[in-house]
Amino acid sequence: MNWHKEIANIIYPAFTNLVWQLPKKKKVLYLTFDDGPFPPATAEILRILDHYNVPAIFFLSGKMIFRYRHQLASLDYRNHRLGNHGYSHQPLLGLSKRKIFSELQLTDRLMMKYMGQATSLFRPPFGIWGPAAYQIANSLGKDFILWSLMSNDFRWSAKKVQEHLIRHIKSGDVVVFHDAPSSYKTTLQVLPDFLEHCRKEGYEFLVL
Repeated sequence: MNWHKEIANIIYPAFTNLVWQLPKKKKVLYLTFDDGPFPPATAEILRILDHYNVPAIFFLSGKMIFRYRHQLASLDYRNHRLGNHGYSHQPLLGLSKRKIFSELQLTDRLMMKYMGQATSLFRPPFGIWGPAAYQIANSLGKDFILWSLMSNDFRWSAKKVQEHLIRHIKSGDVVVFHDAPSSYKTTLQVLPDFLEHCRKEGYEFLVL
């Protein structure tokens, strides 16, 4: 079980712009992708999402934006939203406020320079954060977007990921995949079948 669900009821009242899960009476899911952009994977994921007419949020790493800055024009994010995932993909807990601010601000600047977009969404790397990270993100006008269902595409086989998602998914879940070098092969295997399953079960995909 995702530990975020376990502590949400304790932490949530203190943080008014923190999103773990959005319960809905109708069957709704929120699809997200972390750690990109990685053009060889991201382009194929975007193609699959567009084929199924599914919107998603892509939480981008600043260092990946900079590394692949000359290839970003080939990625069509028009039907999706972008979010800030920090620059260096390191846990924010224990970092100085100055360092945390730099992680967010530098990524914002790179997104604007190379992608022409600003974002009000932030997801801390590994979901690890503390009051300082929350305060800084809040001061920059950002909502914290966490998750209620992790695919584990970075460490499990495609079969295990698919079984896990189908077993645990429920309405309102914020689901995490990754468009990253370490996970994209599994993600690309799982994603079409997962979307097919969700459609058959009557789920609608929305963005936050």
